[in-house]
Amino acid sequence: DIFSIEHKGRYHALVASDKERMEWARGIDKVRDNLAVDLSDTQSRIAMGSKSRAEIKQALLKKGYPVEDNSKFRESDTKIGADLAEDIELRDYQEEYVEKAYEKKAAVLANPAGSGKTVTAIGLMAKIDAPTLVLVPQRNLVGQWKRELLDKTRLTEDQIGEYHGDEKKMNDVTIATYHMAGEKTDIFRKEWGLIIFDEVHHIPSQLFRKTASLQSTRRVGLSASPVREDTKEKDIFALIGQEIGSDWARFFNQGYVKKPEVDIQLVEWASDFYRHKYEQASGIKKAIVASKNPAKNQVLEDLLEEHEDRKTIIFCDWLDQGEDLSEEYDIPFISGETDFEEREKYFQRFRDDELTTIIVSRIGDEGL
Repeated sequence: DIFSIEHKGRYHALVASDKERMEWARGIDKVRDNLAVDLSDTQSRIAMGSKSRAEIKQALLKKGYPVEDNSKFRESDTKIGADLAEDIELRDYQEEYVEKAYEKKAAVLANPAGSGKTVTAIGLMAKIDAPTLVLVPQRNLVGQWKRELLDKTRLTEDQIGEYHGDEKKMNDVTIATYHMAGEKTDIFRKEWGLIIFDEVHHIPSQLFRKTASLQSTRRVGLSASPVREDTKEKDIFALIGQEIGSDWARFFNQGYVKKPEVDIQLVEWASDFYRHKYEQASGIKKAIVASKNPAKNQVLEDLLEEHEDRKTIIFCDWLDQGEDLSEEYDIPFISGETDFEEREKYFQRFRDDELTTIIVSRIGDEGL
């Protein structure tokens, strides 16, 4: 690696592979501002505080140079008894990623959906066996994580705390939403042995600043698509850790994950009226007009009839679209505006095959 951060006893140093690279790095404002003193042609002492290390990593990564972080990580002496349940056995690749994440101490696990990222993270937690904070983007994922922990480890229910709107309890393992973690600083005052960032591409921008102060804490991010709408995915790798598990071909080739069949159907406009309306619209309004093209409803009806014996999820981006489809076809529409308890009842009925079709907004993008 061209750049690395090394622990030097009482301080950390930025180390470059050669003099020219270090001179170049020192010329970057965000790097220079976080260096205390130059130690040699290839080493500079980093200013105190983990935030300085984070800003240096961000600055260099944006220039195309990932930094190998060999910082000193805080190891917890507290054991929580998070052994895997007797009937749980990790797959070969899951064990491999557990070892990689343990060795790196900070990583982003970028496996495809269905490959068992949650189980891999639980395996890492079992190996570290220390107080663990699990951060999730949506409240419904809190319950899913709790069920997974109880099913796949020897943890008991009274060892798992939930931290969200209705309940604020920290324990050996605490599951919190990103929103709550961004608002409540007391969550990060506890000395966690591991922090798990589920669907890490959804980490709010305001939480980046707090994450920068956690550079001495073991952490792992989980995502099938570490790409952000604000294009700040490089910040994820700088603040959480470098990407592992992106060799997706192995999952398909070895049969662990079924390669999805994707069929894209182009739908003509229902009439010139809608075509003209689309042409007159601009920006996001174009997408809204296109989503409400009535001709799509006939295609949807045909698909539902063709697959009437299969469970179906209809995803939509716009609330109006979801509400219109729900009323037209008498199918439950679940969105962020749906009461949490009612939302969970719909999801459970869908899992239990009591409902065969549901319509979901973007809240269904993860965790179903």
